[in-house]
Amino acid sequence: MAAHQHHHRVRAPLPPRLLHRVSVSARCVRRARPPSASFRPPPPPSVPSPLPKKRADYDAAADFGRKTARCDPVFFLLTAVAVTTSVAFSSMVAVAVPTMLAMRRAANSFAMLADGALEELPSTMAAVRLSGMEISDLTVELSDLSHEISDGVNKSAKVTQAVEASIGQMQDIARQQAISMIKERATLRTIPLQDWITSPRHKSS
Repeated sequence: MAAHQHHHRVRAPLPPRLLHRVSVSARCVRRARPPSASFRPPPPPSVPSPLPKKRADYDAAADFGRKTARCDPVFFLLTAVAVTTSVAFSSMVAVAVPTMLAMRRAANSFAMLADGALEELPSTMAAVRLSGMEISDLTVELSDLSHEISDGVNKSAKVTQAVEASIGQMQDIARQQAISMIKERATLRTIPLQDWITSPRHKSS
């Protein structure tokens, strides 16, 4: 107990000492600044992004896509197919547009032709009707003319037959007359011969 009290006794104050004068240069005073002057405010705490998880997922997906694009041949194949398809579609569109324009021009021309035909159709039908009537009249006239021609042919045939019959009759008559004349001449020649035979001169000789 006494030892403990001995340790906790207050020490006697030291005698005062003389302070030595310290000289400080003005250059050191100018350079030395209080610590408060060199204090700078701490930087503001970084505000976390509102969607750190989604951004991290997006970055991870992008990294995965780049890695996959570098090492996966299927990606190159799909890219080639996509490029080929786009080029083919562009070519088809480039070819189809002039074709569609040409078809449109043809449709417009056909529509104009149809309108013109509809406008000219009544006059054309009237002309066709008149032509049909003229053709029917011409056929009637031709039929009448054919009947007249057939009647004339029949009449001429009958006349020809009559002429042939008359010619045949005349030939028969001429033949009969010629025969009768020949017979008469023959009889005339035989009569003097008979008389000469029967004459007395012929008998005496």
